[in-house]
Amino acid sequence: MPVESVLWHVVSPPRVAATVSSALYLVVFLLDPLPFFVQIHGGLYYDLLFLVLILPVSLMYIFISRLLLNNPSPENVLFLRSRTLTVMQIGSVAYLVGFIV
Repeated sequence: MPVESVLWHVVSPPRVAATVSSALYLVVFLLDPLPFFVQIHGGLYYDLLFLVLILPVSLMYIFISRLLLNNPSPENVLFLRSRTLTVMQIGSVAYLVGFIV
């Protein structure tokens, strides 16, 4: 069963789709800890608890990106998709804890 995604329909080679997805993960890696460094929200600005919670999430995006580039097969994409959704949920919890605490 092939992986159905927007990139799959727009770009046919899986390697190109994996490269575009990895580039987007790298953007998320850079933007995730941004509220710690830039005063977007007062509760997250220089909040060390938020930084400690969000850095592992950001590093997981790098790890997923690397795994995706190494093996863009449909089976690996499905496996990494479930991992990405888990990492996104953990990131949401990190933001929630940062806002509340």
